[in-house]
Amino acid sequence: MVLAIGLLASATSAFASCNITITVSNPLTPADNLYWAGCGTNGTNVQGALDVVASQEGGSVMLTGTGSLLVKKPLVVGYATTLYGDNSKSYGMTLVGDITSANSGCAPSTTGARTLDCPIVRVTNLTNAPPNGATTNATIWNIKFDGTVAGKPLTAPAVSIENSNSILITNTYVTGSRYIAYAVSSSPSTTLSYISADLVKGSGIGSDGAGSGIWVNLSNNSIVEYATIFAVDNYNAGYPTSSNPPRDLVAVYGSDNVTVRHSKLINTNAAGIFVYRCDASSSTCPGGSANRRSSNITLWDNDVQYTRQHGIDVAYTDTPTIVTNRISDVGHAGISLANVQGGTLQYNTLQRTGNEAVNLADQSYGAILVKWGAASVSATSNQIYGSSVGSSLRYSVYFEALTGWPNPSNNSFTSNSIWTGASGYFGGSVSGNTTSPNTLY
Repeated sequence: MVLAIGLLASATSAFASCNITITVSNPLTPADNLYWAGCGTNGTNVQGALDVVASQEGGSVMLTGTGSLLVKKPLVVGYATTLYGDNSKSYGMTLVGDITSANSGCAPSTTGARTLDCPIVRVTNLTNAPPNGATTNATIWNIKFDGTVAGKPLTAPAVSIENSNSILITNTYVTGSRYIAYAVSSSPSTTLSYISADLVKGSGIGSDGAGSGIWVNLSNNSIVEYATIFAVDNYNAGYPTSSNPPRDLVAVYGSDNVTVRHSKLINTNAAGIFVYRCDASSSTCPGGSANRRSSNITLWDNDVQYTRQHGIDVAYTDTPTIVTNRISDVGHAGISLANVQGGTLQYNTLQRTGNEAVNLADQSYGAILVKWGAASVSATSNQIYGSSVGSSLRYSVYFEALTGWPNPSNNSFTSNSIWTGASGYFGGSVSGNTTSPNTLY
């Protein structure tokens, strides 16, 4: 908490002209039915207070009290505004998303759940430079978002950052998320720090348990750090199916210079970290961004455990840096590199990989899987424990040749400590890649 508060102070110290405190005394108090006064005016809803602060280009709205806030229409945090829970306690206010209706500013619900376009808190179209030398355009901190309240499932993002830049989300906790917990789209230089999320499996309503814990799309120079994300329900339900959709804990699409570091990503039916291009089939990748590759992604010092699919899955990406991660107890490869061009793997530890019982054709052959024409990757000083579980094809490192793709080439695996898998150290299309010297066990 101390580090995060320091981060917040450095981000917000330049703007403090209008500060409003709103007291929430009762559970599930509607956000549009709360009196407040400050900054020379008063009002009866939380959004009005946020609007006043934004109009004065600097300040905050603090939510305090022993109650919780029920949000129907998304709370929009505007320019130079901080929305936060009382910092005298951890997660100083709880926000609950109400079922959306025709007057909620979102599509009305037809499923008895909040619609996907209706986050609890939204930041949108803040593209100006931060004011007065500050480092952020808007800040959200010290808030819990609760999707476990009976009759009010969280089937939309808790926080959605859209078409903005320089946004900070810190010290927040999302529980009971049936969809994306934190959504960042077309919003460069967003920072998500000291955040947590518990994802739950759907039960036939709303999004039915689809979506990532953190979704970063077309948002260059963004940072995810000190995150703790779990999807225990999805992991316990087994391998992904139509009723148990895949839930990557952190997903990065079509972005450059994104960093994911110092995070605990544990228990999911998909990948701990998934890096991919901006898929042309998605409505979130319009026009010239379709099939835009990710590049210069840094994955550093993360704990990835208990995933049904790959621990770290990187595809259609240029020059990633994957260093000092600890990956264990995963269903497929510890690290998968598909059509990756260039990049560095260093000081990673991979243990107990390839554990999933399903024997998919190209998923579990090695603790590290190199495929789809991946080229010019340098891997040094890693500890790679080959798998001996399940399929007869279990190597420490596997170079996969696939029809329609060039063979993996010019990849260098040297100066690693490698423990053999059931089938050996290196397998597949090894020719054209460097595989020695290494310390073999």
